[in-house]
Amino acid sequence: MIKIKSVSRIFKSETALTNINLEIKEGEFVALIGPSGSGKSSLLNIIGGLDSPDEGEVFISNKRISSYSDLELSKYRNSSVGFIFQEFHLEPFLSVKNNVLLPTFFNHPDKRRNIC
Repeated sequence: MIKIKSVSRIFKSETALTNINLEIKEGEFVALIGPSGSGKSSLLNIIGGLDSPDEGEVFISNKRISSYSDLELSKYRNSSVGFIFQEFHLEPFLSVKNNVLLPTFFNHPDKRRNIC
């Protein structure tokens, strides 16, 4: 479950999100659509733990992610969130296969594959 309460994100030159409230229940499928610059990426970055809101709270499974430590946020992003970035963020020294396998390197440190 994802619950967004009164979330705002303000950048130096513009406001990306203003007082957003949203609840997505477990198993629910939601599409986030809107014109360029409407705050879609900002909201997804906040839900994914890549960014923090300037105001408001984000709850994932009834836990406030702003209270997570850096390690807890990293574990959350690695095990609970799937990112498809607008930019590829590929490692140029890795093959395509090893770029795809890279996240698994962090999932099971005792079973690390030789991908580098």
